[in-house]
Amino acid sequence: MEIVQARLLQISGAFVGALGGVAYTYGELIPSFVYPLSFAIFGLVYTKFLWKLFNPNHNYDGDWWGYTEYQFVERQHDEDIPDLPIRKHHIVSFRQSPFEFRIVPSEGKGMNLWKSDSLTAYHEGYLIMAYSVTRSGSDKELPDVLGYERMTVMDRGFLGAPKTLKGNFYHAAQPDKDLYRGETKYFRGKPPEDIRKLMDNE
Repeated sequence: MEIVQARLLQISGAFVGALGGVAYTYGELIPSFVYPLSFAIFGLVYTKFLWKLFNPNHNYDGDWWGYTEYQFVERQHDEDIPDLPIRKHHIVSFRQSPFEFRIVPSEGKGMNLWKSDSLTAYHEGYLIMAYSVTRSGSDKELPDVLGYERMTVMDRGFLGAPKTLKGNFYHAAQPDKDLYRGETKYFRGKPPEDIRKLMDNE
């Protein structure tokens, strides 16, 4: 995220310089309020849209679909452990700008509230996230947890924007909790119809 913010400062500096040149050349013809208004509009458009063109390698913004697979039990609290591995498909939505990077609550049965407590994108092409999950419905046999996940960019699309993410997650140690670890994989965009039906039935 530091790269995205630094690029914003660079582009903003160039824009302010251009406005200064316009003011010097046409200062008597253009009302003074036009300059701060122009910069405010530029800032809004840049932070909403243009930053993706200047930072395609760091653009994770949007909807992704994929799965979380529980593969191992690191610590078993009691005997009531479901058979592993368990794979749960769901949608994850990254919301990103030069000033924030977060995950909105995940869609999918059993993951009615999965949110990022901390999420950082690194220049090397990976994300690190601390998160919390609150269970419901058919997934009540799995615990509410705190966790840690590292996701790596496996494939890139047009202009280098991340297209496929693959990662590993680890539950944080908590009293009276079963601790799992496993794998995640996400693909940019909406899920295919067969995956959507699978989500509805899981």
